[in-house]
Amino acid sequence: MCKPQSTQRCKPNQQSHRDHTQPRRQWHMAALACALLVTVCPALAAAKQCTRYRPAGCLFSTVSSRPIDYPAPLHPISFDMAKEIPCPFYASGMYETGKADECADDFMTQARRELPTCDDKQYCCGGSPRGQFRHREDRYTFVPLKKEQCAYFEYNRHEVLDFLQGQKMDILVAGDSMMRQLYIRMVHMMRGARRVLDYHIHTHANYGVCQESDRFKMSPVNDNNASVESFKKLDLDYLQDTIPEFFKYSPNQDPMLLCKDPHVAINYMHAPDYVLQRRYLEQYMEHIVDEGRQVTLVLSVGYWVWFPEVPQDYLDFLDTLSKRAAKVVILSIPTVHVTAHTGKQGPALLHAYRSRNLIMKEWVAAKPASSNIKFVDFDAMSVSVHAPPICAGENWHYQCFLTWPAHGNKVALEDMDTNWFRDRYYRAPLVGLYMTEDGQCADEMNRNLWQVILNNVMRG
Repeated sequence: MCKPQSTQRCKPNQQSHRDHTQPRRQWHMAALACALLVTVCPALAAAKQCTRYRPAGCLFSTVSSRPIDYPAPLHPISFDMAKEIPCPFYASGMYETGKADECADDFMTQARRELPTCDDKQYCCGGSPRGQFRHREDRYTFVPLKKEQCAYFEYNRHEVLDFLQGQKMDILVAGDSMMRQLYIRMVHMMRGARRVLDYHIHTHANYGVCQESDRFKMSPVNDNNASVESFKKLDLDYLQDTIPEFFKYSPNQDPMLLCKDPHVAINYMHAPDYVLQRRYLEQYMEHIVDEGRQVTLVLSVGYWVWFPEVPQDYLDFLDTLSKRAAKVVILSIPTVHVTAHTGKQGPALLHAYRSRNLIMKEWVAAKPASSNIKFVDFDAMSVSVHAPPICAGENWHYQCFLTWPAHGNKVALEDMDTNWFRDRYYRAPLVGLYMTEDGQCADEMNRNLWQVILNNVMRG
C-alpha cells in the first residue's frame, strides 16, 4: 500500500552516490522507483473508497414549507433547506461504497490509516480542551491552542466501527436534551447527513449500526403510546421498566441480519438527574451488558439539576460503574448562554453548573492515570473563540429541532404532518421546526465534541 510519506523516504541518497558507496545503476533504479511512487500515489488516493447511506423508512412525512417572516434572529426554513431534508429522521438504511469524489463528508471515507496512540504525544490532548474553532462556510474545526504540541485525530466512520466491532463495544449516552442531541449527532454522522434534526422527545433510543446497515428506534414514553400532552404524561417508571427489553442486543432482527460482523449498539437513555441516572443505569448494567460485550458510558447531569453540589453517593456509583464499563466519560455542562437564556435565575444557575463542572473535573483528575473514568470539558469548548452557532432566540442547544403542540413553541414550519410516527407516539401534527441562528442545521459543535470523546475512548 502506498503511503504519502513514502515519497520522502525513497529519495535517492545523493551523498552516497558521490562517495561511490552505492553503484550508479542502483542509484538510478532507486530514482526511477521514487518517480513511479510519486506518480502512482495520487492515483491510489483518488481511488479510495467512500461510504454512502441509502435510507429506507421515514419516521416522519416529507417536509413541506412556505417562507414565513420571523423576527430576527429567527430563521424560517427555506425551500432549498427543505430539499436537503426529505425526511427528518430515517428508521433504517443500508450502506454502499463508491469513489471518493462521491463522498461529501470526510467522516464517510473508508481510508485505513495507522491510528495514533497515546505514546504519540502529538495526539494526546486529554479531555480538557482549550482552543478555538476554525470556520469555513458551515464547517467548524476545533483546534487546541497548543496545536504544535497536541491535536485531535479526526476519525472516520470506518475506523470508529472497526474499533467498536473489534472490541465488541457498545456506547450508551445518558442525560438530558443536550446529551440527546449529542447522541443524535452520532447517528447523523454514521449516516453522512449534512443537516441534523433533533426529534425533540424525552425518551430512550436504540441505534444499531454496522458496515452494511443500520436501524433506529425510539421507546414510547408511557404504556398508552403518549398523546398531544406527552410531556405531562411522561412515565419515568415506565421508562425504567422497559429498559431490559428495549435495549436488548438483537443481532437477529432485520436489517441487522445484513451485518457480516456483529453490529454496534449506540444507545441513548433519558436520565437527566442523579436519581434517575442511577436507577436507569443499574437496570441497564444488570440486564443489557452481556458477557462477551462491553460498554462505554457517556454521561452528564446537566440543566435539570439546579443545585451546585454533586452527591457523594453518585460519585461512589460512578466508581462502581467503572468496574463493569470499558470507559466512563463524564461531560461538563456547557454554560456559555445560560445567563442570557434564564433571565433573573441565570446567575444562580450559572454558579451551580460551573460549580458542578469543577467538582467533576477535580474528582476525575485526582484518579490515577490508569483510571477508565475520563472527563471531557464540553463547557471549555462552548466558550471557545468562534464557537459554532446555537439555536435562535437564545436557546442553548446546538441542533435544529422539531416542535410539537405541547411544547408551545411559536417558531413554526407550516403544513408539516406526521403519519406512522403520529399514530405511534403523539397522535397530533407537528407544529414546526426550530432553527439555529445561522439557519444551517449543521450542529458542528457536537460533531467536534464527538471527535474529542473518541480520541479519549479509542486511545486511552
